[in-house]
Amino acid sequence: MKNVAILIAFIVATCAAAFLFFSGRQADGDVPTKRFFTAKVDANSQEFLDESEKVRTYKAALEAMPDNFDALYNIGISYRRIGKLVESIDALKKAVKLRPDHAKAYCHLGLSYGICGQDSEAVEAYREAVRVRPEYTYVHYCLGEAYMAVSDRENATKEYKILLERNKDLARMLFDLIK
Repeated sequence: MKNVAILIAFIVATCAAAFLFFSGRQADGDVPTKRFFTAKVDANSQEFLDESEKVRTYKAALEAMPDNFDALYNIGISYRRIGKLVESIDALKKAVKLRPDHAKAYCHLGLSYGICGQDSEAVEAYREAVRVRPEYTYVHYCLGEAYMAVSDRENATKEYKILLERNKDLARMLFDLIK
């Protein structure tokens, strides 16, 4: 019976991912990436499920495939959304170990750290995101904000200068924190 439940959860997640793949719709501000039709578990594609149901779905997928990056990444986001920050951080740390080249995973890890008040860890996660993908504009804002949380105005100002060249709205928002 347990295997049937895991299979059903896996099928639901796969169908939702396929819908997004074939519709060409991107969720949660994703940047364009190659989307292969696989058993990808994508929290943002399952709008019909609430976050707690998503967590159950990802847990079932992780029971079947404990090293599934997509399940770990998305359960980390879902945990954060329902306020389970320790679980969020744990899942996202596992995700970045599996895919150390995934800037968005580092960004979400930084966000979870920041909400927990672990600002130094947030800075490190955002630095990793910038290292992996320096052109990822939004993470420069997040890093600047994290620098301000640890009272590092000098580095926050460096991020502000980067943002001035890329996104004036984000630069303005960061400037408001720095001034």
